[in-house]
Amino acid sequence: MYPIALPLSQRKYFRMKFVSLSREQLSELDAVMRSKGCDKRTFKRLQSIKLNATGYSILQIIDLLGVHYKSAYNWISRYEKEGVAGLKDKPKSGRPPILTEKDKDRVEAFIQETPQQPKVVLARVETELGKTISRDTLRRVLKGLDHTYRRVRKSLRSKRDDQEFEAKKKRSKP
Repeated sequence: MYPIALPLSQRKYFRMKFVSLSREQLSELDAVMRSKGCDKRTFKRLQSIKLNATGYSILQIIDLLGVHYKSAYNWISRYEKEGVAGLKDKPKSGRPPILTEKDKDRVEAFIQETPQQPKVVLARVETELGKTISRDTLRRVLKGLDHTYRRVRKSLRSKRDDQEFEAKKKRSKP
């Protein structure tokens, strides 16, 4: 339950915490917020620190940002202990990627050579890189490289009735 939903008389039980920042610290926060490496989550955390430093209480911050009280309180505490680094996401657990960035560049070169042949690309990845990946993995890699992965549709033009096709074509156009 968010503290904002509580009556004003019960809000007094929440701890208030304020951080004070020097000009250098404020400029560091601004620089990190403007950088390309700052994702939405980190931006929201940095924003809460700046708001708190300018005099906003945690209750006002959670109203503005739409987060839970404990989240905002923990962000301020982590900033006091670890600085900006404490507000960035920690590495997530999980399987390490099969392909490195260098491998992904090679896969992109394979795709440039044979763009409509994913089976050939998969075979080259296995022979030249020594790694076995699935079609789904190839699709995800291509999506990450801003390529589209679409199945080639085979035309049934030879089997269609041209008169019926033209009639449907005319009906579909306004």
